[in-house]
Amino acid sequence: MDNILDQIKAFGVVPIAVIDNEEKAVPLANILLENGMPIIEVTLRTDSALRSIEKIAKECPKILLGAGTVLNVEDAQKAIDYGAKFIVSPGFNPKIVEYCNYKSVVVLPGVLTPTEIQNAVESGVKVLKLFPMESIGGLAYLKAVSAPFRDVKFIPTGGVNNNNLLLYLKHPKVLACAGSWIIPSDKIANGQFGEIADLVRQAIATILGFNIYHIGINSTSAEDARIIVNQLQKIFPFENIEKENSIFIGSQVEVMKRACLGQHGHIAIATNFIDRAIAYLANRGIGIKPETKNEENGKLRTVYLDVEIGGFAVHLIQI
Repeated sequence: MDNILDQIKAFGVVPIAVIDNEEKAVPLANILLENGMPIIEVTLRTDSALRSIEKIAKECPKILLGAGTVLNVEDAQKAIDYGAKFIVSPGFNPKIVEYCNYKSVVVLPGVLTPTEIQNAVESGVKVLKLFPMESIGGLAYLKAVSAPFRDVKFIPTGGVNNNNLLLYLKHPKVLACAGSWIIPSDKIANGQFGEIADLVRQAIATILGFNIYHIGINSTSAEDARIIVNQLQKIFPFENIEKENSIFIGSQVEVMKRACLGQHGHIAIATNFIDRAIAYLANRGIGIKPETKNEENGKLRTVYLDVEIGGFAVHLIQI
């Protein structure tokens, strides 16, 4: 169960789908897989929902598949039998929680008030769907209602979109966010999978925030590094900052005092969430070099990827 929650956290977002034609289910799931978001919650709001879950489970086993709008134990039982790996309900139903705990299936009940949160916690649930998020006060409400519950994480749902997604994800009590803005029901119904792919990529770009942070140039020694810096400064009036292992020229060029990873140097890519970036890249077949991990205050700060591009190593940096 913890593995499922870890995956949801790593993805950062749960796209919610309303599918009224099961023939659209697998193409939709494939769009998510192909564009780096291997997770979906299919809501039980249509007659095609369970058949859609069954098709996705059989034909797209690499996607993390959940069922939403689960209103009773019978719904939960059917969804699990058809292949759902996690269950989401709009409210807190202790019978659903009890059944899912019995089946060792992750359940994410919806809550709104401190009383509902407390009841859910007493039933053994530590990750809760907070719904409807924006209608009840948004981030300010989340901060207020979550404060007494130190060990509880939330998945804000309802009104979350690309404009406020990052604000929610940066709050320490938020495990992930959920919403249908990534895979709108009208675009699913009309088979507009190209437009859905664009929305998926936009959400990932918002979450990860990849950008080039600086370029590193290898040299053979501190003396060699200073020669390179002096050559640049004769042409451009850049300030430099000398550090133990390198010299920065401005903020975006780093001249190393020795030969480091990469034939020529390295490219530093900044990201909003380094752990989520690692998970995203892993799903695209790009790993990390674990021995290069560098932590600050117990949190991962930088790590090199196991790729080299044009003679440059590539590392991620948490900003």
